[in-house]
Amino acid sequence: MTDMTEGWTGLPMAHYKAWRRVFNEMFTAHELSRAAACPLCGKGTLYRAFALQGPEIHRRLDGELYRGHGQVWEWCDNCRTFDHTGHTLVPDWARPHTVPPETGSRDPSAVIPLLPGFGDATTPADGE
Repeated sequence: MTDMTEGWTGLPMAHYKAWRRVFNEMFTAHELSRAAACPLCGKGTLYRAFALQGPEIHRRLDGELYRGHGQVWEWCDNCRTFDHTGHTLVPDWARPHTVPPETGSRDPSAVIPLLPGFGDATTPADGE
């Protein structure tokens, strides 16, 4: 389990393009790969988790099926860098989690406890 006492660092803008490239390629693959290295620290400890906000609507956009509107957290568990988007479309293939809106947490500390077995060797790299 990740130690929640240590701080998180928001994604530095200087690394934004490299971060997006890694996560966008993974998005296309519908999963994160342990082989994909964090653009900041080089470790294969990247995770992503989604949360729905509101009802499931199941809509198709540009050929991709989406469950509804929500949030996404992307982070590296090694260097504790993260990015959060509060308004996104949740892909149909994702298994979204329920994150209470009152948490107001932009860092992944609100969603990590919801991930079964997070941190053990059997956890898929997409955090689902």
